Amino acid sequence: MNSLKVDDMLLMTETLFFWVGTFTVASLSLWVLHRLLQGFRIWVLGNGQLLSPKLGKWAVVTGATDGIGKVYAEKLAGKGFAMMLISRSQDKLDDVARQLEEQYKVETRTIAVDFGLSDIYPKIEAGLAGLEIGVLVNNVGISYPYPEYFLHIPDLDNFITNMINVNMTSVCQMTRLVLPRMVQSAPSDWLGRITWDLWANGKVQRCGPQHLLCQWHVPCPTPHCILLFQGKGHS
Repeated sequence: MNSLKVDDMLLMTETLFFWVGTFTVASLSLWVLHRLLQGFRIWVLGNGQLLSPKLGKWAVVTGATDGIGKVYAEKLAGKGFAMMLISRSQDKLDDVARQLEEQYKVETRTIAVDFGLSDIYPKIEAGLAGLEIGVLVNNVGISYPYPEYFLHIPDLDNFITNMINVNMTSVCQMTRLVLPRMVQSAPSDWLGRITWDLWANGKVQRCGPQHLLCQWHVPCPTPHCILLFQGKGHS
């Protein structure tokens, strides 16, 4: 009799562990499948359909005259965005603006400012007045001109201030200026999109429940990401 009870208990335990294991394996399999499909959608199919002037007529790109910033400007113009180009050299800005107008037949405007300075944002704010902005690319950034020990950098105090102004203050200030315009002008199903970028490599994470798509780019004190808000229910 006792042996039968022991056998019954063992059978129940085996059954319990079987279903717990089955549920665990199924959950992990579904999670892996979801991540694979998400990676395929992002890295193979791409998110290009999300970027269109439906977000707002204008795209704003800082550091838009060279390198990655110029490529961002070209790609966004190719999507049909009117381009607001912000950089230090007016001559370079004029050249890039002319290229975009000729190649992509889009409207362009420029603002020449040095992001190493802290008193430039009233000028930028005035230049952005009245624009329906759908995309902001905070691309402007600087680093060491050559590899060097930190304490051996020439004029270190000014260099630190300049780097913080260009790489970090610009991100915060440009977002402060642009985000309210996105909120005001966005259609009901697109609240806004901000692109925070300084460099070009990254990982992608998607936070579905919050409708938040984050693309991380830089191993530095400021997280640079793409924020996509859908609908009005964000916090």
